[in-house]
Amino acid sequence: SGAWKSLGNPWARLSTSDDGGLTWTLRATAGITHGRIFRSGSSLYYLGHAGDLQIMRSDDNGETWTAQAR
Repeated sequence: SGAWKSLGNPWARLSTSDDGGLTWTLRATAGITHGRIFRSGSSLYYLGHAGDLQIMRSDDNGETWTAQAR
């Protein structure tokens, strides 16, 4: 629907939930497909591709994310 697309790129939306998944807060959008989130040290990473490998990082448990980078 139009409301769904108005949230940003339809390929990736990074959201968090503080109530076991009952409600979700959109934290970031990305033009990355086939992505996976993983933890390394105290950071979260979102790795996928957009024509080339792309990555984003969060240092605050997913509250904020860096811009995607190659």
